[in-house]
Amino acid sequence: MSTDSITKNIPRLSTKREFINCLLIATVGCTFGQDMGIAPTYQFPSFKANFKVNNTWINGIIVSIFNIGCAIGGVLLSKISDYKGRKFTIWLAVSIFLLGGMIQLIPSTHYGQIIAGRFISGLSVGTTAVVAPGFITESITDVKHRGTVVVFYQFCVVIGIIYGNIVTLITSRAYPLDDNFNNNQWRIPIGFGMIWGLIVIVGLIFVPESQSYYKHKEERLLMQRENKNESKITWTECFTGKPRLGFRLLLGCLLMFFQQASGINYFFYYGSLLFSSVGLNDSYVTSLIFSLVNFFGTIIGVYCVGKAGRKTIFLWGCIGGCIAMIIYSSLGSFALTQSDGTISKSVGGCMIAFTCLFIIFFAISLGPITFVLVSELYPIRTKSLSMGIATNCNWLTNFFITLLTPTITAKIGYKYGYVFVACLGAAIFFTYFFVPETRGLTSNEIDMIFVGKNDSSYYEQEGDDEDDDKSLMDPVLITNISSALKYDSSNNESLEKQKSPSTEIDAISNNNLA
Repeated sequence: MSTDSITKNIPRLSTKREFINCLLIATVGCTFGQDMGIAPTYQFPSFKANFKVNNTWINGIIVSIFNIGCAIGGVLLSKISDYKGRKFTIWLAVSIFLLGGMIQLIPSTHYGQIIAGRFISGLSVGTTAVVAPGFITESITDVKHRGTVVVFYQFCVVIGIIYGNIVTLITSRAYPLDDNFNNNQWRIPIGFGMIWGLIVIVGLIFVPESQSYYKHKEERLLMQRENKNESKITWTECFTGKPRLGFRLLLGCLLMFFQQASGINYFFYYGSLLFSSVGLNDSYVTSLIFSLVNFFGTIIGVYCVGKAGRKTIFLWGCIGGCIAMIIYSSLGSFALTQSDGTISKSVGGCMIAFTCLFIIFFAISLGPITFVLVSELYPIRTKSLSMGIATNCNWLTNFFITLLTPTITAKIGYKYGYVFVACLGAAIFFTYFFVPETRGLTSNEIDMIFVGKNDSSYYEQEGDDEDDDKSLMDPVLITNISSALKYDSSNNESLEKQKSPSTEIDAISNNNLA
């Protein structure tokens, strides 16, 4: 009994239901976003007093260690999805997220506890950042909607940021910030962030496992029967496999690098600290304004990704963000401080305006499009591992930015923004000359972009696999693989009696999935 015979007998999904499923999967992005949203709590006097955080390096490590956890989770834990399924892996990751939150809330006065808790939470977010976008692309039938639904993940990240900002703002108003002994200031935001983990666990109950996962699980079992080593996905394959998987991996890594090197988290993690220095009385309100701008920009991005090419949107986002960052950095470096040493509030207001403009460009382009492009670059066989490696570059870049920002800003001030300008300039060059357009293309069609003219062996393989690729896009719902196998076997009793090799493989699959 083949996988095709299973999928043929399962009811089809409506496009509306597919969109709902994708949105439920994407809610896991809120766990990432809320961490960014509550970042200002680590600047609260009560937090620094409780954990004796008395220098910028410790502060940077507390914020940035989260990204190290994300990097490790994105490469190692995400591989579980190839063997246990996308849904199970997200459930496992969210459970780890809740564990990390509980560790942070345990009464203690040593900052090592917070570092450990944030590292563990990072393992979770790094895993879901790899698995969720891939799971979403496998849950939508029509390729023309693929980019739109992947943007759902970034949209939920933005929702999480706003949620974290609101909780932080409320606690900053409810508990006086000059009270160095009221730990509710920082405990409440961390505790409320854990709510998203519970929402994801419940929401995934109603989402079916990826059809692509089941199909490739069956193929892997068949290959194991013929040659046990042939079915293993190796690191070497991601770098040297055909067609040009190594080059595609490099593209994904650079796209992820440029997303963070644009400087977006320079504002989101340290926005309250940056703009308190320009004379603003309530910098937490400014952080919330940035998040709301990000929200509306992402809505525009959801619309644009379905109307324009990925490459075009990404390129113009880099150009617009670069211009906005140049003006922001120049104002802060040369116009903010007046000749008498006072701060010009009008210049500070202009800096906020250009920061908002930068965030709009990011929210429309680099924010959502990066995940869309990277999720489309790789074949299903190597997608989890390749995306894990590429996303790892995102986390490591974010780690160094969040670690070094307090120290560098203290030394060179707003000139730090020119570093991001240089990175955006490099991103413009890279995107224009090397990034392919993937909008509306199937996995096989994207493969063909990277096939060399003399690679006749892949052309032959492409012809053999064309039907398999189409079957992956078959709009069906696998709500329970065990019941699907049972249903199919009831219509093929004669095949069961013959004890053919394929039925033995199905039995193995059924036992493994039970």
